[in-house]
Amino acid sequence: MEDCTVCRDICPNNAISYAYDPEKRVVFSDRCNFCGTCERYCPGNAIEIDRRLREDIEIEFKRAERSKKKEIRVGEICIGCGICESICPVSQNGNTIEIVNGKAVGRVSEACTACSLCVVNCPVETIEVREIKEES
Repeated sequence: MEDCTVCRDICPNNAISYAYDPEKRVVFSDRCNFCGTCERYCPGNAIEIDRRLREDIEIEFKRAERSKKKEIRVGEICIGCGICESICPVSQNGNTIEIVNGKAVGRVSEACTACSLCVVNCPVETIEVREIKEES
C-alpha cells in the first residue's frame, strides 16, 4: 500500500520512516524497541517483528522464592498506546494487562512474571508491577 502511513503514524518511538528504491520500503531507526505496535496495527499485515537475538547468549537462572501474585498498576496518565499489552509475554486473554476503552487496565495476576517489560517500555512511565505478600 504505497500511500499508507499507519506504521509511521502509530509508532510511539518515532522510529519508522520510508525509503523508495524504487518501491516503498519501511525503515526502522535505532529508536525502535521492537514493541510491535506497527505490526499490530498494520492494515495490510505487511510488518513482522523478529524479536530473536542475533547471537546465542548463555543465561544462568537461579531459583528464588517469590510471591505467586503480582499487582499491575496503571496510572491515570495512560495514553492507551497498547505497548504494554503487546510486549507482555503472558498477556493472552487479558490475564495481566489489557487495553479497555482506550486505557491500559492492570490487575492482580498469578500469570505475571514481573519481567517489567511493560514498565520499561511504557512511553509515559505510568505502569508499576509489585509482588503481593501472601499471608501464611
